[in-house]
Amino acid sequence: MASARSRRAAAALAAVAVAGARAEDSCGAAPQRTCWGPASQRDLLTQIVNPAIYDSTLRPRCAEDAPSVVEVQLRMTQLNSVDQKYGIVSVSGYLRTWWTDGRLAFNGTADGGCLDSITVAGEAQSAFWMPDVYLHNAFSKEIGASSLVVHSDGRVFHSEQVQLAVINTLDFGKLPFDSHVAEFVFASYTKDISRMRIVPRGGVVGAARSGVGVVAPPITNKLWNLMEGAEENGFETAGTVEVIDGWDYVKVSFPYARAPKFLIDQVLFPAMSFILMSYIQFFLDPTAVPARATLAVVPVWMMCTLSSYVYRTVPEGSQRMWLIDNLFFFLVMCTLAALEFGAVEAAVNLERSRAHKWAKLMEVESHARLVAEIAHKEGITIMELLEECRATLSEPGDGGDGGDIAVVSSVASSTAARPMASSVSAAGSSQQSARPSMTRQENRRYVASRHGIDIGIKECDLLIISYTKGIFDAYDGNHSKTIEAVEVSRALTYFNIYLSKAQSPEVICMFLRDQGFVSPEDESSAELSFSQFLVLLLDIEQYKLKLKSGSLRCYFQTLPPTKRWDVAARFVFPVLVIAQQVMAQLLLSAY
Repeated sequence: MASARSRRAAAALAAVAVAGARAEDSCGAAPQRTCWGPASQRDLLTQIVNPAIYDSTLRPRCAEDAPSVVEVQLRMTQLNSVDQKYGIVSVSGYLRTWWTDGRLAFNGTADGGCLDSITVAGEAQSAFWMPDVYLHNAFSKEIGASSLVVHSDGRVFHSEQVQLAVINTLDFGKLPFDSHVAEFVFASYTKDISRMRIVPRGGVVGAARSGVGVVAPPITNKLWNLMEGAEENGFETAGTVEVIDGWDYVKVSFPYARAPKFLIDQVLFPAMSFILMSYIQFFLDPTAVPARATLAVVPVWMMCTLSSYVYRTVPEGSQRMWLIDNLFFFLVMCTLAALEFGAVEAAVNLERSRAHKWAKLMEVESHARLVAEIAHKEGITIMELLEECRATLSEPGDGGDGGDIAVVSSVASSTAARPMASSVSAAGSSQQSARPSMTRQENRRYVASRHGIDIGIKECDLLIISYTKGIFDAYDGNHSKTIEAVEVSRALTYFNIYLSKAQSPEVICMFLRDQGFVSPEDESSAELSFSQFLVLLLDIEQYKLKLKSGSLRCYFQTLPPTKRWDVAARFVFPVLVIAQQVMAQLLLSAY
């Protein structure tokens, strides 16, 4: 080291002597030199980094041939972008390195030198040895201006303006409240730890977390929040050294978190709005099909659109994300609401059909009451009376079945048979003897019942009464010709009339008393015959006004299926949404 300094000093003296001689020749007097050593970049290049005495291909030698120590630091000036889909983080700043090269030492001002440090810029930097530090996880690297500062004691500082893009693994579990760490990994490209050790600025040699890896001035970003206080005071973070297979890898990093307002405003808030839109349909009339269909289908479509929008910016992997899980729940709720709409519309058709049956019964109300009254007077059942009112077969020659009785036959068929009869030739006597009997069978016809005509009952009036009797018989399982109160409430549903199990006995007992019958003390044991059931159907509107207040179950039993589904959805839907939101907030830390 001393011999190298002697050679450099001799060269410096020689250069000064030559410069003094030239000045003396030109000006006639030698200038007064007050310092010794390089005074400019050119002097440094000619006196010290002279290829004759300085080999830029050899690393600086330390004591006992120890490895060279290089310090690395990233001075970040801007977080440019975060490609969330591919995990690429881009920053702008300065990549700075420090090392010591004893070959570059010169006298500082304290030792009579001219300068304490000299800055080298441009292509002249290529004359110096510089560490081959590279960015291990780089996606791209753009280099701008650079400079090299050589201090009198041999310390070297190199800085280059860079735009770095690195590949990181991003965790979107808590999206849109996710936070990440931007990590930059530096290493030597050709020298292992036996020849070079790389550490963060001011850090210790070896595997440890120390020094300052990233430093930043006051910095702001509209999409991402940096460390607390970064906007006013900047920040700095330590670096970490890992030794892998005999090579130093320096990891410098800084944390950043998403500014969630954008996704809250553009995704979560619209999703909640569409959930509310889906909820509104439960308050609309079930027969308002176009409006309910719109409120059922549009939210499902929009939830799918919002999920697709989020997935366009984040990786389409299997990682669970808080925001995606919320959107999926909202999609499920909107889908269930759409299915409820389908169930309600199916129930509307069923109720319309049942209400039509009751309307048909009310159209023949006077006849139905007449049938019930006559059956009661004659001491027979309604069905026995109805059998007497049905069409009967007439015999040819019956005097009573003459022209005043409408004959149910086909005139066209008899007319069409005439040509055929005229074309048939006379047959034998045996065939002629059989003809009267055959003609008698062919001439039998159905005619309206005389009893039905007398009381003014047509066969079309019998259809709805027969349908009602079929419903009655379906619930008369023990064939007792009566049905209990619970069975009455179930039978009434076939006419779109709904009574609860608690209301049905009360209504039946009131009806029985109004009809002149006695009612049992235990109202639940009340029973109705078919004639009583038929009259109750005709008078049911009068008794529906008297409803017994009861439990929620009783209330639901009085509703038709369409309203039952809607009322249940009005309570269950918001409860599920609120419960899910509470659970989502509690489980956010688990993502």
